[in-house]
Amino acid sequence: MAVLCAVPGWATSLLIVPRTEAARLTCENLVEVFTAQKLTVKMAGPKSAAVACLGKPAAQRPACFLDATTKSRVDGVVLISSAKRGAQATVTMELLSRATGKVHATQKVRAPAKALKAKANVPVQRLVVEMLVEDAPARGQPGAPVVALEDGDEELAPLGVVAVKQPEPPPEVLAPPEDAKPVAPEPPPKPVVADAPKTVTLTPPVKDTPVVVAPGPSKGTNVPAIAVTGVAVAAAAAAAVFGGMAMASKAQLESAPNGISPLTYEEAVALQSRTNTHFTIALGAGIGAGVSAGVAAYLWAAQ
Repeated sequence: MAVLCAVPGWATSLLIVPRTEAARLTCENLVEVFTAQKLTVKMAGPKSAAVACLGKPAAQRPACFLDATTKSRVDGVVLISSAKRGAQATVTMELLSRATGKVHATQKVRAPAKALKAKANVPVQRLVVEMLVEDAPARGQPGAPVVALEDGDEELAPLGVVAVKQPEPPPEVLAPPEDAKPVAPEPPPKPVVADAPKTVTLTPPVKDTPVVVAPGPSKGTNVPAIAVTGVAVAAAAAAAVFGGMAMASKAQLESAPNGISPLTYEEAVALQSRTNTHFTIALGAGIGAGVSAGVAAYLWAAQ
């Protein structure tokens, strides 16, 4: 294990961002663990700029997190997600790079909920070391950290050396020998014209056979098209109803006057579960409506 000596100017503040509202309670429990590492810790609110970055496309998140870091006036950002199975809790902590805004280091903790703080001490220390190493000057420059290696550690090879592949020489073109003479092409053979008489056989013209056009198949009934159309309309109505219910629940979940939600943690978790269920039903009904509409259009076109 390397021993690092702190250098003035290194990161001293940190922003904790819960990936979901269910992970916010876990973040509150880990604030004390991060504070024990001599860091000034802030936690992103439900409507903060850092939480809004989580809803953006993956390609836009790094730049968004870098901007949120500047607005929050912190030196580092850690994303925290949690999952609970029975009494066992799993917490994932992701440290974002200050240069790129992408994930720089990841630590996971699996422990009973009551022992989470104690089990998180070592992973949190590793994240802090990663943050300091990224923020520190390069080795060999003034103010660089002193690193002591234990016996058996190998010195790392310098980076940036890239082997350049030499271009292949062009193929050589062999010139014909001086004594060689050009060979003239042989003239094509002359066509042979035969004077033999030609025999022409006259055949009577073939009479056209009358074509009998069979009547086409009769059109089928339009009962299947009507039935499938009814299914499409019913599915679309169900998607609209459950989508409206999901949006209403989502608005209630995000309602936080003065930055404080009126819901308790248990109410927020239950409301989040209902919102996810409504969204799932609305999505399934919408897909069913789209498929049914396509089948109905085909049946009506076949009439």
